[in-house]
Amino acid sequence: MMFRPRRPIALPIALLVLALTLGACVTEYTGRRPPPPGLTRKNPPPSSPQTPVALPTGKVAQPAGLEDTLVSRVVVSVIDLGSIPYDGLVLPLVSPDGRFVAAQSGQAPTWPTIIASPDAEPAVGTLVTAYSIPDHAPTPQNPASISQIPWPAEPPPGLLLGRSCDDRGFLVESPQEGGARWIGRIDWVTGALTWLVRTGAVNAHAVLGPSGELAFTRRPFDTPTSELVFRPQAGNSTEFVFRDSRASLAFPVFTAERAVVYALVVSTDVIELVALRLPVNGVDRTITVTARRQLARSPQPLSAYQATAALQVPLPALPAAAPVSPETPGAAQPATPLDPTLPFFHPALRRMCVFNRRTGSITPLPPESIAAVPSGEPGLVGYFTTSAKGLTFSALNPSNRTNTETQSPYREVSVLSQPLIPRRISNAAWPFVLLGPDRTGVDSALRVYKMRPGNPDPAAEK
Repeated sequence: MMFRPRRPIALPIALLVLALTLGACVTEYTGRRPPPPGLTRKNPPPSSPQTPVALPTGKVAQPAGLEDTLVSRVVVSVIDLGSIPYDGLVLPLVSPDGRFVAAQSGQAPTWPTIIASPDAEPAVGTLVTAYSIPDHAPTPQNPASISQIPWPAEPPPGLLLGRSCDDRGFLVESPQEGGARWIGRIDWVTGALTWLVRTGAVNAHAVLGPSGELAFTRRPFDTPTSELVFRPQAGNSTEFVFRDSRASLAFPVFTAERAVVYALVVSTDVIELVALRLPVNGVDRTITVTARRQLARSPQPLSAYQATAALQVPLPALPAAAPVSPETPGAAQPATPLDPTLPFFHPALRRMCVFNRRTGSITPLPPESIAAVPSGEPGLVGYFTTSAKGLTFSALNPSNRTNTETQSPYREVSVLSQPLIPRRISNAAWPFVLLGPDRTGVDSALRVYKMRPGNPDPAAEK
């Protein structure tokens, strides 16, 4: 990477740290500039005016509606599954089928270790565990509660929770004493660790693709600039490399598109988002740029990390009848597994945005949003988004066809009062898993919920 922080630094990160690292509080900022999406509890800024605001104490499943528009009210059913441990920095991973969740706990790693910079240290105090998510509705005789998976043996110490998972397992990374970094996958059920990349280089930022692909960044341990490596199959050594002679590649992201991967290009004076065409047809041998968009000049050291920290990777394929982000502002398009859009956190606009690689356009989502996932539900055209206001639904507003970097064609409809991070899963009965602050005030824990849009079943509430 081109940046080299010397110690854990007090910079904002774009994930639910906004609410979670302060337990039962969120932080409010004053001033004309939009507030940063979150601050770590361990590294507060040297001078930032802030006023703790208690989270609402009402039911977590209490929906709220706004005035009538195309979408004016979103009603959801929510099941509280219980708590899992949390280190205050790294979001848990939810399996695409919604059966498992993996969490990192213990002593939080340093920022250089998280972003794999040259002064990274081994993560000696981190713990990685996995939990089973029940697939039934709770009853007095059979309550639905999340439970730790009883692996025959614990994984080796010093593993970092990775950025991606599939239905087989989840990725981990292992910083080594000599400066190298390895990439592995842990089986959800057995806890068995399989090393996917184990060389003397710094192999980091790994993500899985929709068909078993693997993408990660790589650099010699004594060099700050990283290249992007693509393997058509995670367990295969065949690989393709993409380099930028002027900058470092960071934090690749897969969506449901098999032939495309997104990445951040970071130099000392600019950060860019690129869409890369992958050689998956057996004929092409090179990775090529299909779209490129500058995000910020003079980026802060954690800007690239911010942009993707709260994303679900890979993004799920949506039902063909479910429209998502428009090709042109205000015009809904049918979502398919080839949907050309990527939601991400814009480091300059301080909100989630949607990048369309076909048009090169960036469509902003509501201000101060820190996470977003496409709905995929019939009749709900837009994104479930997270901000200090809580969980909202960003609905396409046909009356607003303006697409600028200050005005969004989406409008917010309040859903839940808590700032919960949504994950779209393939379970038709409960298509979302939510991650949020533990309402008991435990800083080192997260609460896990299942959610489904639609009117609650009256019988289930009795």
